Amino acid sequence: MKLLSLIFFFFSLSTSLVAQSPAAAIAKDTLPTKTLSGVVVRVPSKQPLVEMAVDRLIFHPDALPSTAALDAFEALRQVPGVVIDGADNIQIGGKTGVTVLIDGRNLELTGQDLAQFLKTIGAANIRAIEVITSPPAKFDAAGNAGIINIKLKRGLTLGSNAALSMAYVQSKHARQNGSGSFNAQRKGWTYAFNSGFTNGLQHTVANNERNTAREQIIQRSIERDRFRGYNIRGGVDVALNKKSVLGAIGMSNYKYTNLDNSSTSLLYKPGKADTSVITRSTAPFSMRRNSINLNYAYRHINQELSMDADYAIYQSGIINQLANSFRNSSLSAYTEAESLNKVSVRICLASFKADYNRQWKNGWKLKAGLKTLQSVAVNELATKNKSGGEWLPDSATTNHYTFRERIHALYVNGSQRWKKLSLQGGLRAEWTRVNSRSADLTHTLLLHSDTGYLNLFPTLFFQYRLSAIHTLGLSFGRRVDRPSYQDQNPFVYALDAFNTQQGNPYLQPQFSNSMELSYGYKSKAFLKIRYSVTTNLFEELTYQDGRRTIAIPQNAGDRQMINFIVSVPLKPAQWWNVYCNVEPYYHAYNIMLSSLGAQQVLQRNSWGFNGYVSNSFSMKHNWKLECSSWFNFQNKATIYTSKPLGSMNVAVQKTVWKDRAQLRMSITDIFNTQKWEQTAVTDNINLHTYRKWESQNLTLGFTWRWGNNKLKNNADRRLGNEEEINRIKLR
Repeated sequence: MKLLSLIFFFFSLSTSLVAQSPAAAIAKDTLPTKTLSGVVVRVPSKQPLVEMAVDRLIFHPDALPSTAALDAFEALRQVPGVVIDGADNIQIGGKTGVTVLIDGRNLELTGQDLAQFLKTIGAANIRAIEVITSPPAKFDAAGNAGIINIKLKRGLTLGSNAALSMAYVQSKHARQNGSGSFNAQRKGWTYAFNSGFTNGLQHTVANNERNTAREQIIQRSIERDRFRGYNIRGGVDVALNKKSVLGAIGMSNYKYTNLDNSSTSLLYKPGKADTSVITRSTAPFSMRRNSINLNYAYRHINQELSMDADYAIYQSGIINQLANSFRNSSLSAYTEAESLNKVSVRICLASFKADYNRQWKNGWKLKAGLKTLQSVAVNELATKNKSGGEWLPDSATTNHYTFRERIHALYVNGSQRWKKLSLQGGLRAEWTRVNSRSADLTHTLLLHSDTGYLNLFPTLFFQYRLSAIHTLGLSFGRRVDRPSYQDQNPFVYALDAFNTQQGNPYLQPQFSNSMELSYGYKSKAFLKIRYSVTTNLFEELTYQDGRRTIAIPQNAGDRQMINFIVSVPLKPAQWWNVYCNVEPYYHAYNIMLSSLGAQQVLQRNSWGFNGYVSNSFSMKHNWKLECSSWFNFQNKATIYTSKPLGSMNVAVQKTVWKDRAQLRMSITDIFNTQKWEQTAVTDNINLHTYRKWESQNLTLGFTWRWGNNKLKNNADRRLGNEEEINRIKLR
């Protein structure tokens, strides 16, 4: 009933607002705009919530008071078109395979590792979140769904300033977070520092039910997650002369979470007494990522050269102790089993890239560059089983896995603008070499692979101005997704008595070709139609093997998808700003199940929907009220069918101390509708999954800024490419 109320609110609000004349509403907005090749509106005095360009959406968390207390991972749930499923996979427009960047740098992380990393960054430290669905050749070709670029605050000004933000969050359990920043520029030297912390406790209800040919298994679980973490980022630039800048950036992230899960599994067999299994799983987990960047930029009249050298180390470890107690119908234990899984991951990334931009008087622009990346991932799984009071190594599941990858890329991109027509085309070539090795406890080689391949990725963009207020755009691009390091590790990891995960060393890259047609009105309202085809589609498919389920990432088949996107900003009154984004889509899958003896071909298709509405009210005496809601309905995809998911949030903010401080109060997920329900039905498995986290909460927050906040902002001084507004900068 709550979800129906939320859906009704969303559609009634969006329908009533869109029913107004968008042209009339937008015509009232007389703020000046700055139009470049990206066609983006710039508001000089107040930050808009969302900006729309032909190839991307730019979301500003600071414009929503309710996001200030969130971490980066939770803030992504507020971004139009972005969905996070029950397994913490990030999707854009109903598609997984999203590449996440921090300040233009690829994290090279996926799944749970990516989620844990993003939870160390507070939303108060985020300047903007860019969702790029049609990246040009300049960007890495990875990410079939597109790119999410999280831009952290630098705020470098011709002077100095600082900011401090604190928040207390109360749900069933309490959480706290905070952030601080300091920025200064003195005589050619520029300094920037920001940091943040998070601490708290969250319980998640995780249930599933399975029907097999012999029995029914009903599992009820509580996942207790006590966590803490921090992030630190510092940078310095020095102007060598009027044309050259040398800089360095360092970043460190840390997250510790003490997972303590308990579950009860009931086993029902026709004509037999019921039995049960009591499971207790403790899994302290720590994650740390340190990185450093050295950069150089040269700019002279109509040309620019930039170079970046990056090095990053990612380390994580988990010690999972699993105790299972098998009980009969009278709840007496008849079997006890304990296992210990110790997993460690170390990933080292070293890269260098150079970009050259040149512009001629006749309007032609050329961009060219190169990049080389070398990565080494070492995964170790040590498994022990308890027998007779002693822990004995399990040679069958203990595993040492090493993965090495080299990627070398070259790209060239050209563009020209005439009176009404703009054209941009590019080609990126990437050569990849992969080497992996898996060995057991006795150092016996289980698997060894060594392969290399070359791929070409063309991009093409057209934009035609029908008039001063109407534009048409057309784009085409090809993308690739490479398997993550952990997904290719063949070891089997036990989650509990009945659920396991297993890697797949035979995963191949997936490729996507997409085409998008767009219409823009006054550079504010957009209608887009996007069609894409993905082959060798990645998907983690769940199989049943006896009583166990095994989740295995596979190249499951192919997908065709068409998205319809409508983005409209409205201004019903001078004090009322509205942003509405709706995205219905249709997807069709051809899936092959071919593991653990299962052989089945599935053809599935359905409609899905993403929707977002935000209302911002500016009131007297520096009060601001915000009400926003989002709704996602993915429905059928591969072997899974998902139920709708949505949320409504409200927040109020008061500016004090001559606009230097803000007090905030917000309520997130008023109707407590953020929950994930999914079913998987094939010839092999019949599974229903339910997850409910502490999404409904009350937040009290405070932000204080001091120093010189009125001086000219110089944050992107050395980023280059100013003629292409909102392209991801490399610094």
